[in-house]
Amino acid sequence: GDGMYNQVDPTDSRWVYNTRELGNHGRLDQRTGQRTVIAPSRSPQHRYNWIAPIVLSPHNPQIIYAGAELLYRSLNRGDTWEEISGDLTTNDPAKCGVGSGNVPYCNITSISESPVRAGTIWVGTDDGKVHVTRSHGGTWTEVTPALVATGAPGDRAVSRVFASPHDAD
Repeated sequence: GDGMYNQVDPTDSRWVYNTRELGNHGRLDQRTGQRTVIAPSRSPQHRYNWIAPIVLSPHNPQIIYAGAELLYRSLNRGDTWEEISGDLTTNDPAKCGVGSGNVPYCNITSISESPVRAGTIWVGTDDGKVHVTRSHGGTWTEVTPALVATGAPGDRAVSRVFASPHDAD
């Protein structure tokens, strides 16, 4: 699909991770050609973007992050998942329902872990929120107000967040 996330394990190109619509993540074994579905949760209460992000940790490619309305982390190439945040969106009932074509709103659109400091993870959502954790998801801080103070719109979709390769903060 267009804009699909593809991530190749930089330490072992045998493993390729990608997403299909609505968080249908997969792990491709290039040696056998087999694709295994590694979706964190297909439970209907979770909201995935049509092009839901899946990102490998720059510190350990066995660690994978995936976004719905909350952030998931896998420590074992996607075999099992844990929730490492609460809902990071507005969770506004007027917005979060299913949109046209059954695509939900109020979900994570971008994930970036600092290549400088493991566990510092930035997340952006399609309803304008940006959060950061500096504790592997232990606590989260919303930084949207700081962005709005510099002139950014506070209610527009965040298409990408990028952690600096130079400064962990």
